[in-house]
Amino acid sequence: MRAAALATGVIALLLCGGTVGAAVAVVPANATGGFVRPVDGARITQAFGCTSFALEPADVHCPGGHRHSGVDLAAAMGTPVRATLGGVAQVVVDATGFGLHVIIDHGGGLSSLYGHLSSVAVSSGDVVAAGQVIGAVGSSGNSTGPHLHFEIRRDGIPEDPLTDLRLP
Repeated sequence: MRAAALATGVIALLLCGGTVGAAVAVVPANATGGFVRPVDGARITQAFGCTSFALEPADVHCPGGHRHSGVDLAAAMGTPVRATLGGVAQVVVDATGFGLHVIIDHGGGLSSLYGHLSSVAVSSGDVVAAGQVIGAVGSSGNSTGPHLHFEIRRDGIPEDPLTDLRLP
């Protein structure tokens, strides 16, 4: 399948040894099992897990020496970012690393993180709904260009968000 054949609302990727390669599989935008995709029309530029990208935290258990705790979704600056599930905006912080970011507590030990935002549309303590705009794609913090750093955490431990989004 050629990239030109991909329509808005689909994500395609090929994982080759933990890195993103050419697009080979397409999943409809609504095939998320209840989770809402945080950014429409984004492309995956950094997958979850082991990497050799030196800006990521060191991990001696990874062949590349570093571990990426989420997935990076490249999109145009200012693209709306949506809550993947409903919950409470637990933290809205402008700090190094993730830069301006929002963490949503979904309850039951589940949370999601949205990093490198250019702006936020929620405040700490706000109750948000799945699909609600919580901010906009940016390049704040430790970033190499406009994208959303997206994480899912269970009991504080990052896991691959692509598992919850039901992507290949």
